[in-house]
Amino acid sequence: MREFPQELVDAVIEYCYAGPGGLATVKTCGLVCQQWLPRSRMYLFFRVMLDSHNLAPFIAIVDSSPFPILSFVQHLTLRFVHLAPDDALLQKIIYHCPNLCYVEADIFAFGAFGAYRAARTQTGWFYQCLQDYLEVWAFNSPSLTRFNFQNAEGHTLSTETIVQTIKRIPSLECLGIYGGSVYASPQLQLQAPTHLPMSWHTLDMDVRYPGNLLSLLVAPTLSPLTSLKLKIYSHHEYQSLENYFERAGSQLVSLSFSFSPNMGSQGP
Repeated sequence: MREFPQELVDAVIEYCYAGPGGLATVKTCGLVCQQWLPRSRMYLFFRVMLDSHNLAPFIAIVDSSPFPILSFVQHLTLRFVHLAPDDALLQKIIYHCPNLCYVEADIFAFGAFGAYRAARTQTGWFYQCLQDYLEVWAFNSPSLTRFNFQNAEGHTLSTETIVQTIKRIPSLECLGIYGGSVYASPQLQLQAPTHLPMSWHTLDMDVRYPGNLLSLLVAPTLSPLTSLKLKIYSHHEYQSLENYFERAGSQLVSLSFSFSPNMGSQGP
């Protein structure tokens, strides 16, 4: 087969990825010839979602491939579905993702009430492990600038968990919190958090209750946000919003606020 200039091959695969066929077409591109395979792999593994069911098969693919698949991963989602991904298996990949830009923790719907209660007792362990992973990923991937919490409806997330998580990402620029509710941590009501990323400038929050997160963000030790997008479902939060705008809102360049009485938030 005649070889085309690599720039042309790359442009064709990029066009296929953006087209209606998406990843299915890119998979076919990887079968054309050896020249097309590396670029196809890059798009195939650009975005990866791992949970307790697919983690082991994914690691098997990584181990058997002659290509550095983990270097292609830029958007990584860790999904908690009743059981968190196996820590021992995750340890095999946390040191080999040098180009991560975006990490998301996805707390999936729990289903029956009994399953919800059992899973909820493990979320603390899940977040603790995640914080350790993030510390390594942030050290090896200076490009890691975005983190999202994607929570199941009914799930609550503490401000302490949020603060301790984003502390692990020194280069964080954008934080998203979607679904569920945020509740105030007693540890953070007496003193403002410190050592948060100074590069953090954007908060996108779509939750039922934002807890005391906005109150914490007015601390003089923190760099003020320049972009804030809020969607909340309780009119009781207006006072904390007003307080935030008065004390720290002067640096905002972009602001979007909406109130909805119906819950059903989803991330982008």
